[in-house]
Amino acid sequence: MEYKEESIVLRIKEVMRERGITNQKEFEAAVGVAQSTISAIFNLNRSSLPLIDAMGDKFGVSKQWLLTGMGMKYLQTNDDAPINLSGMTNSDRIELLNRLNLLYERHQKIMEEEQDIMIQIVDLNKKLILGNTDKAE
Repeated sequence: MEYKEESIVLRIKEVMRERGITNQKEFEAAVGVAQSTISAIFNLNRSSLPLIDAMGDKFGVSKQWLLTGMGMKYLQTNDDAPINLSGMTNSDRIELLNRLNLLYERHQKIMEEEQDIMIQIVDLNKKLILGNTDKAE
């Protein structure tokens, strides 16, 4: 399977935005990949695989999603252990709240899309069962 580096870079930048990372230097600190490597990847002069591996390890981003755009963006964990918040800084808590807010917004969008799909399904079923309802209205 051939992967389009341009699309991969767009997905990488999407994750950066979600995490509030605004430049390559911040990204370097977050993932541990040299800024020069990040720049070469963004300019399509180098394979994105080192960055994909690092993002999978550091952020829990699915490597499959980064490569293909398919599947879950973030890996699921089976760790049900409670999170110890006592060692978190305020900026860590703010980051978590921002991430929770993004997830909530995504959830709302999905719910709205599901509702639109259900309305379309109902309308199509009406047309199938009752015939073309446009004439009756």
